[in-house]
Amino acid sequence: MVSIADTAQIDDSAQLGDHVTIGPGCVIGPGVILGDHTECKPNVYIHAGVTVGKNNVIFQNSVIGEEPQILNRDMLEAGSVEIGDGNVIRENVTINRGSHIDGGVTRIGHQCYLMAGVHLGHGCDIADNVVISNYTQLSGHVRVEKKAWIGAVSGIHQFATVGCYSYIGGASAVVKDVPPFVRVAGAYPCEEHGLNLIGLQRAGFEKSTLSALKKVYLDLYKHREGKSFLQVLEQWKATESLDSNVQYLVDFIDRSCQHRFGRYLELKR
Repeated sequence: MVSIADTAQIDDSAQLGDHVTIGPGCVIGPGVILGDHTECKPNVYIHAGVTVGKNNVIFQNSVIGEEPQILNRDMLEAGSVEIGDGNVIRENVTINRGSHIDGGVTRIGHQCYLMAGVHLGHGCDIADNVVISNYTQLSGHVRVEKKAWIGAVSGIHQFATVGCYSYIGGASAVVKDVPPFVRVAGAYPCEEHGLNLIGLQRAGFEKSTLSALKKVYLDLYKHREGKSFLQVLEQWKATESLDSNVQYLVDFIDRSCQHRFGRYLELKR
């Protein structure tokens, strides 16, 4: 059974799953797909080309799938938005559809929580179990890996990558890639402030893994003993049989260092 308020506008080509709820004043555009048990609270606008999975809740005044904010209108093409299952999208969230880059798709995975006023620019790729706090703004083509947490009123530069299990403090200005497992905070520059130990412990990481991650973090950011950051990084790259999470951290940082401003995805433009 589908529940649709009298004042909602649903295009005839939209596909609504079982037990979908559409609140007053909602506008659901052509070809939109809403999965089972998804709820749109009042005044939600969902543009053509948006696919929403199951068990999502979209709160008041959110706008999903509008055109990218690109000054050159000749570059606008019909992109799309793909949203997975079990997400919470709070009030006044805006999610732009993809552009001509990155296959024209903006993606959100499963079990994410986007708090009030969050903006996702065109082509953003958000993995599973990500939390983005109030009024945080993501520019175009930002990638956020699984279980990252972004503090309120932060800004993320276009083509930046936020690593898995990382934590960004509130009101941060992120202009380069954020390493996985690490806490960062601040503005111009946003700096590393140790491992995200609380998040890693809650996620069930073993003590041996935490110790290994702490070792590489301290070597790179604190105890270089006169060596440059890149020299220490090369030593870790040459180390064999690393813990898989340490290997991922080293590889991530190595990729980021390939771009002069520390944003690996810029190399794919």
